[in-house]
Amino acid sequence: MKHIYWILFYLLLLIFPQKAFATIELSLLDISPKGDYFEITAKVTGMSSSSGTFVQGMFTAPDPDQNYHYLGYTWGQKGDWLQYQSSPEKGFVLENFIALQNDQETRILLKPDFADADYHGSGEYLVRLKRYTASGSPSDYSTNTLSVSLNYSTPTPTPTSTPASITTAAPTSTNTPTPTP
Repeated sequence: MKHIYWILFYLLLLIFPQKAFATIELSLLDISPKGDYFEITAKVTGMSSSSGTFVQGMFTAPDPDQNYHYLGYTWGQKGDWLQYQSSPEKGFVLENFIALQNDQETRILLKPDFADADYHGSGEYLVRLKRYTASGSPSDYSTNTLSVSLNYSTPTPTPTSTPASITTAAPTSTNTPTPTP
């Protein structure tokens, strides 16, 4: 009797095969500097046609303890720089982050945030992308990172001279006769 169940089980597998679940991979292909920002080429693979992926870029200092602190701005789909957010609202993700299509290379613009507390001065930084699903939920990070050199030194203020005195002219009043009837 046991054999009949096994035979039925295998027949059901042949008739109704299980869907193979593809692993979604987000890869960074290259990076090039463009003035004060970088252009990254990224590609996502393994998505079904009904899936959606939105990405946010970031810089991080290499940390041997893998204790990453992220910073930077990503050029959004509305045409403005979006500061890195660790936990953006789902609606914000869908409305602002760059959407990627399966098996298509997409250019993403990213620039460092030198005013961020996680910027530790000039040196090597890693670039990553964080992937969000079509529902705006966080998913995973790019399968690889790229290394870039960030070089920004804090400008030192230059002394300016101030005028010794500033005089302003006071308005003068004129006595005008009041008309009489």
